[in-house]
Amino acid sequence: MKPNVEAISKKRWKTYALIGLLFGIFDFFYQELTAEIGSTSILRLLVATGVWLLPAIPVVLYEARLSQTTWKPALANVLVWVMAVISYYLYMGFKLLIIGQAATQELHISSYQDPYFWSNWKNVFVGDILGGMVEWLAVAVVGGCLVGGVVSAVYLGVRKMRVLKTA
Repeated sequence: MKPNVEAISKKRWKTYALIGLLFGIFDFFYQELTAEIGSTSILRLLVATGVWLLPAIPVVLYEARLSQTTWKPALANVLVWVMAVISYYLYMGFKLLIIGQAATQELHISSYQDPYFWSNWKNVFVGDILGGMVEWLAVAVVGGCLVGGVVSAVYLGVRKMRVLKTA
């Protein structure tokens, strides 16, 4: 019996989306842990952005191996990064509202009777959550496409050279 290729493909793309969702939450904690490195150093930039290669490289290489194209791995990486950005900012809102944070107790759900609760949340939601999402979704789409395309092109090029050497 032949496997249902379409079902397998859908499952693969759902897995990429799940990887992105989980990575976004991981990245939220990771950025908190690495915040002490300093905001102006090159090391901080590498540590903060280099971690995004962790979900990208395996997904891109796997998709490149299966599809033998560069556009599908690029699209897969865009999906991973977009889902990561969305889950990062949704987790930020969840943490502020449900879990709480010492510096922002006015945003915790227990403060809902405060007269400024909803206006505070409107400002945080529009400015920090939606604003951050829009800013970083653009980076996720453009950067994800570039990284996915370059990594898959290199992988497929190296693989083609190996095949030519052994032939």
